[in-house]
Amino acid sequence: MNTLYLNGFLSRLFGRQGEAEAQALRAKARRLDGLAGLVSRFIPENLFAAQPNTRERIYTSWVSFCAFLGQVLQRGASCQVAVRQVQAMYLAQGDEIAVDDRTGGYCQARKRLSKETLYTAFTRVAQWCANRPRKEDLWQGRVVKVMDVCGLSMPDTDANRAV
Repeated sequence: MNTLYLNGFLSRLFGRQGEAEAQALRAKARRLDGLAGLVSRFIPENLFAAQPNTRERIYTSWVSFCAFLGQVLQRGASCQVAVRQVQAMYLAQGDEIAVDDRTGGYCQARKRLSKETLYTAFTRVAQWCANRPRKEDLWQGRVVKVMDVCGLSMPDTDANRAV
């Protein structure tokens, strides 16, 4: 897989010393299991633990979250791309789990992610970022912040205005 996450973000912001580490992280994030490893540094997997009385699934909450995150981070990625990332992850781990090429299972699993859990994950990331700056993470003595300025467009209908 040659999928890059945040491929427009220049590692040069960290200077030459951090470039090798940035390249290693970028290579690791090319795989879904690598992305899951990076994400688990600040979002614990147990936040997405299986609920009691649920069956074992291919798209566990953790796998669904990581695939969804990878889909969001990659510009224009479809659900099919996310399914292929999950297939590659299970194959790389040596699991003989047959992941269907169709996207229905993934889309259903993504819908099962609760808003509360996603909000908790967002809060953990924000806390991790706020407490993160170390001397080696600074660029010329300053904390670098990256913002994603996304927009949302909705039809101007009476129902939408009421909400």
